[in-house]
Amino acid sequence: MRKLEYIILFFCIAFLLLQIWGAIFPSHFNWGTQSFAFYNLTIGLTAIIISGATFVVFSRVRIYSFLEKRINKSSAVPAWISFIAIAGLIFFIAIKYPTEGMMWGDSKIILLTTPEVPSSTEESANFRNQPLVLLTLRTVQSLLKENGSGDIKDVYKWVDLAAGIIFLAFVFLFMSRLKITILNKILTVLFLLAGGGTQFFFGYIENYGLLYAFTAGYVVTGWLALKKDIPVFIPLVIFMVMAGLHLGALIFLPTLFIFLYMSWRGNKLNAILLGIGAVSIAGIVLWLSNYSLLQLVVRIGAAFKYDFLPFITPSAGAAYTMISPIHILDWINLNLLIAPFSLIAVVIFILMIRSRDWVTKPENIFLLGTSLFGLLFTFIMNPALGMFRDWDMMASFFVPLMIFSVIMFVENITVSLQKYIFLVVTVLALIHTTARIGINADENKHLARAEILTNPKFMARFAEVFYYDRLANAFWGRNDYARTKKWYERYTAIDSSNPRIIANLSDVYRKLNEKENVYRMLKRSVELGTRDPKVYSNLSVELFNHGKISEAIAMAETALIIYPDYALGHANLGLMCMNTNQIDHAINNIEKALMLGMTDAKLFRSLGDAYEMKGNQAKAISFYTKYLMEIPNDTAISNKLIKFSTLKKNHR
Repeated sequence: MRKLEYIILFFCIAFLLLQIWGAIFPSHFNWGTQSFAFYNLTIGLTAIIISGATFVVFSRVRIYSFLEKRINKSSAVPAWISFIAIAGLIFFIAIKYPTEGMMWGDSKIILLTTPEVPSSTEESANFRNQPLVLLTLRTVQSLLKENGSGDIKDVYKWVDLAAGIIFLAFVFLFMSRLKITILNKILTVLFLLAGGGTQFFFGYIENYGLLYAFTAGYVVTGWLALKKDIPVFIPLVIFMVMAGLHLGALIFLPTLFIFLYMSWRGNKLNAILLGIGAVSIAGIVLWLSNYSLLQLVVRIGAAFKYDFLPFITPSAGAAYTMISPIHILDWINLNLLIAPFSLIAVVIFILMIRSRDWVTKPENIFLLGTSLFGLLFTFIMNPALGMFRDWDMMASFFVPLMIFSVIMFVENITVSLQKYIFLVVTVLALIHTTARIGINADENKHLARAEILTNPKFMARFAEVFYYDRLANAFWGRNDYARTKKWYERYTAIDSSNPRIIANLSDVYRKLNEKENVYRMLKRSVELGTRDPKVYSNLSVELFNHGKISEAIAMAETALIIYPDYALGHANLGLMCMNTNQIDHAINNIEKALMLGMTDAKLFRSLGDAYEMKGNQAKAISFYTKYLMEIPNDTAISNKLIKFSTLKKNHR
């Protein structure tokens, strides 16, 4: 057993060294272990010292003994109070340090395209695999609207918190059935909370929080059912809910046959009733979710066609093939991010434990099966956005492995060694995940990490340009135009045929005062057939400034053909007409711009000039007066009004 301890400690040290490498030289190659790359040196060194202390036998024993004494003194505290305390801590962190970063998964897309929760899965691709998530979000939004809220971010916040409480409840249920010391039970809870999916519970805008919680529920209740501690129908119901939360959970379907087989051996009638019950529950879930059987069949067919990585031959929709070094490296990083010790621990135990008694237990076969099917899902699925961004879709499928690793620890390590190994892996996992949650709670750190994870080897071409667009948008929102330019130019280096991106880049060049680039990008966007009236209007101004008057006016008129109520388009056309002495045309367009809500002082002055040229002194005075209310220091216009006033008195 000492040999087993040393091997596990060796891998713990290797993990710490990977964290140090990721902190000093963060790159796309170590994206799963760069928790401290974006913190100051003091925090990084503190984390290393705390982690290192658990490796030294003397300090590890002292730390464990200190904690054990404190825990034993409070052992009379009921489990439900501990549950409420941890739930309260999750609630506090979720409110105080919510997720701010929007670069991972579909967070930004959901916010941009889903101001209201849609009524069916056909209205939004964001929910095509998650019918029960849609039902849940819709229910929560209707409840919040009754209390005057209902914002989509608030909806996700409360659903995420509910998922966190549900996950914690299943973890406590699991912990309560383990025959280990009180401190090791606490370390078990913390170890499972240190899984990467805990990020979901802190306001993360995605659809996977409940899936993570109910996957834990399925594994825990399935384990208990096969130990004959609870009825078999409980994991069956949870499985159907889990599948409704994400169709990918159907990967675990073969594990249901363990329950059916065990039931058949004990009571054939019960097994038949269980099968009928499973079909009935599946039907109820589909009905509640307003998800037809045809939709399910079509979606599963599409998944087999599009959602798996190509095995050997590369395809345009995937960054790599299934059997490729880059995919293996990406997948290892995913493991290290979400469940850093679980896979290696399970592999070590299976290879080194001489006794094969654990294989004879149905509950262990169940845990092994769910772990293998979960890992299979993460390995064969095509992470469309890049695995570093699609980690959220994969996280739930590591939960069985995390729980299985705890069982292997408990059943195959002596009590004297359990406590020390539990301490090391739990401390390392907690530090790793806590630091990552902190990165996502700080937009500066989040974006700094996002800029590093841009190696095209890890992304399909469409995912690469999509990611550059998201980065550019993020920096545009922060008025960081130099970085916005960088990522839009990276986009156009790959694909220069998107008129929206070209138009956006022209806006960036305008902010940076790169006038010729503005002109060039606007022309290019029009050549590409954009239907954005703003582009035509802006190009008309640039053409006018380049002395191409007739082209400028034609371009401005095109903008208004596309969108007749475009206020800025009318304003620009009106000002150009003023400069070319088309007074009536100028008056019509500028007044239309004002009617559409514009209040630019320049427009009031131009109308004053136009009416003065038309000899309509009363209207000229009216618009000059409005102009001076905005620009009171313009002496030229002030003198004009004085002159008009004098002429009016003399006329009397």
